Amino acid sequence: ARYGGGGGGGGSNRGGGGGGGIALDDGGSDDAAALGEYVVFRPQLTRHAARWSHWSPPSAANGSSSGDVLGDVVDFCVIGGGPAGVQLGALFEHAAPGSYRILEASSNVGSAFSTLPRHERLISINKKFTGSDDADFQRRHDWHSLLEPRGVGSGNGPLFYDFSSDFFPHRRAYELYLRAFADVHNVRVETNRRVVRIERSSSDGGGGSSSSSSNSSS
Repeated sequence: ARYGGGGGGGGSNRGGGGGGGIALDDGGSDDAAALGEYVVFRPQLTRHAARWSHWSPPSAANGSSSGDVLGDVVDFCVIGGGPAGVQLGALFEHAAPGSYRILEASSNVGSAFSTLPRHERLISINKKFTGSDDADFQRRHDWHSLLEPRGVGSGNGPLFYDFSSDFFPHRRAYELYLRAFADVHNVRVETNRRVVRIERSSSDGGGGSSSSSSNSSS
């Protein structure tokens, strides 16, 4: 299901609670099985987060082609599918679709948060309740959410506080949030692509540049 896509499972459900374990916001099946390895740390992951537990970029952009050189010619090449890379991808997709590619060495965006930080918790606070309904004021207190390409308060999120109720959120929640953001905004990312060389192209007299990447599962 897409974020905020109406019907039974959509909407902006801000679940969670003060108790331990995995917080489910509006009933339905318990997704603890998919997130069981994290229950020992009791992250307050909402059902929004669990929906992206097994998501990966579309297979057409999975870096499955053979060879060392990226086949498509694009205007912009973003190296790395972390928060900054996903943010750039969403902005490019809104302003100039098809003009870019993100090359990610691992099998999914936000993969660094599957192991880091080692102590499991982010040290940036998750201030879900600000005492104000003003979208701009809320975002100035939001240390985790990426910027919506259509502008703050445009409603095309997602926002991080829909993924975790923890004041110091679990790293897994941010990993899943980045997946959701990439999915909702159709970010074009090629996974298992490790960039090993960047050099000036000779095909246009040296005026352009090209990047070389290789398939990698590491």
